[in-house]
Amino acid sequence: MQHIEVKSSNIRSVAWEPVGEDSGTLQVAFKPKGEEDPRVYEYEGVSHAAYRKLLNAPSVGSHFASHVRNSYKSKRIDTPEEMRRAQDKEETKEG
Repeated sequence: MQHIEVKSSNIRSVAWEPVGEDSGTLQVAFKPKGEEDPRVYEYEGVSHAAYRKLLNAPSVGSHFASHVRNSYKSKRIDTPEEMRRAQDKEETKEG
């Protein structure tokens, strides 16, 4: 999924991919806090309209908290080790 960076103090980027005719999967990448590893969650059954509303909200973080976080089934899709491996692969490609 292609992530789009957003202006938010808590959320780094979001991405959406269609799964069915009227819904899809939303990925939300959160900014790390201190030494914590970044977290990425997937939310199932999110419409494209809901994704666009999130992207266009005056406050992405507030909109997420009010309209997404507890409204859709979610799961964490990353682990610290997976994130480090992905970063290492990207750095190897660049170097």
